[in-house]
Amino acid sequence: MLNRSYAVRMSAVAASCILVALLSAACATTRFDSFERDPLFLYGSGSGASADEALGAAREDLLAAGLAHSLDLSPEGFYVTDDMRSSSAVPVLKPFIRDKKEGTYRAVLRLPIAEWDALELSRRAAIRSELASRLDVLAADKALPLAERLSAAQAIVDRVAREGLSGILTISEDGEELFVDRVALYCRGVVGGLRLSASPGAGLVDDSTVIEISLSSDQGLSVAGAKVMAEWKADSGASDRRTLVFDGKGSANLSFAGGGDAAKRRVALDLSVSFASLDADSEMLRALDGAAAASFSYRHFTDIESAFYDMVRVPGGEFAAGAVAQDRKADRRKEAPRSASVADFLMDRCPVTNELYRAFLEETGAPASAYPDYLDHPDYGAPDQPVIGVGREDAELFAEWVSARFGKAKRLPTEDEWERAARGGADSIFPWGDQAPSKTAAFANFNGNGLFDGPSPVGSFEKGRNAFGLLDMSGNVWQWTATAEGDPSAVPVSDGTGGAAGTASAAARFIVKGGSWMDGPNELRVSNRRGLDPAKGYPDVGFRLVMEVEND
Repeated sequence: MLNRSYAVRMSAVAASCILVALLSAACATTRFDSFERDPLFLYGSGSGASADEALGAAREDLLAAGLAHSLDLSPEGFYVTDDMRSSSAVPVLKPFIRDKKEGTYRAVLRLPIAEWDALELSRRAAIRSELASRLDVLAADKALPLAERLSAAQAIVDRVAREGLSGILTISEDGEELFVDRVALYCRGVVGGLRLSASPGAGLVDDSTVIEISLSSDQGLSVAGAKVMAEWKADSGASDRRTLVFDGKGSANLSFAGGGDAAKRRVALDLSVSFASLDADSEMLRALDGAAAASFSYRHFTDIESAFYDMVRVPGGEFAAGAVAQDRKADRRKEAPRSASVADFLMDRCPVTNELYRAFLEETGAPASAYPDYLDHPDYGAPDQPVIGVGREDAELFAEWVSARFGKAKRLPTEDEWERAARGGADSIFPWGDQAPSKTAAFANFNGNGLFDGPSPVGSFEKGRNAFGLLDMSGNVWQWTATAEGDPSAVPVSDGTGGAAGTASAAARFIVKGGSWMDGPNELRVSNRRGLDPAKGYPDVGFRLVMEVEND
């Protein structure tokens, strides 16, 4: 109950500021030790260097005794605040005792308790009337900002506490509702209907992202000066907490606190309006904290565009595709040598990762059915592992999204583009040369590599980097291409956004290249090819994208 809390607050004030003597030179040296006290009276005694000084000290002592009596407290050490002194009216009294001893004047005043009780009722009525008027004016002033409104309400509560009436002063003389409870009810009302929002409210953020936080009131109240606690929380357990102050339009800007931490891939932003910051000692305002709260979820990258466009340039021109002369493992029918030609293009340095693909699903609001089966698998779902379980059609949807989001058209590579990129400008069996991968020659992730029993984090095999700077071109995961098996006319025609306008045959199988962690070294040869159903996802098939460029 608020009446208890504010009574405790007043008691704390009284206890911490014990008044042993109200005036340094006017101490009560005789406290009822030379006369008999009448239980129907209140007494006050004081001493000083003059008669007036002694009477003043006695009046102060009588005031303390009267207030302690009214508040049912001990008069010993009772603290009289300036507010109490101003609101109380001790009548002019003739000294009950007045004498002088050894150069010190002493005086004792007394007042009938019944008379004091009447005075106290009048004091409370005056305080009640004054503060009720202040509260009415406060409620009627619609232009007053929320923060100032709450501070003014707290000032009323503080005034009641300084008068010693937190647990006593009621709304009406014969009512039971405490005045401080009515003020608290008013405050709860003005913070009702507050709404927090963030723009953007979801999606991708990087170290340069600025989130616009907005606070609005359904009552149309200005929120200028209001504060919100904003806390970034990362999957890694790291957090960053800040205090924002809203401007006249109810807006505040929040920069991302990522700091480039690679572990901060998934981040949450928790917002909560803070009113206790207006008065750190206020229980009433502290109880209002969280009246408006909201949470938002983002995915963090140190630099968003760089994360999705980490690409290397592949020079175009004519080249020999298919099996190379020294490749004795090649199927000369399926991998027949041929002359091919491509234009310059850019290719992703590594296959698309779970992290990138999950960002696509989250930002597009994809249904649960669109999430690959392996995305949350403990062995296959790490953020830096290549995404698997995605069909060619899924890869095309990803390409369409990333192209539209960043305005740079990406698409799946054709088989010729993939081979041109994989060979690194050389006529070699593997991207790194003619030596087959093995446990001792750590060029790629294959079945028996001795390091991984599933997809490895992309770029794990630096020795497998080819002359163009591409990684994981062979091994780890097979990669979808835009080429239909055995039917060059079925190669999709670009629609200009990174997607495909259509294919020659809905039943066509499409080529995947590169081999995977499930295959032996022979499957990792550049010319090797396999046709798969483009609508299905496989546990060892992923993809990477390319982007067309103009020749210099």
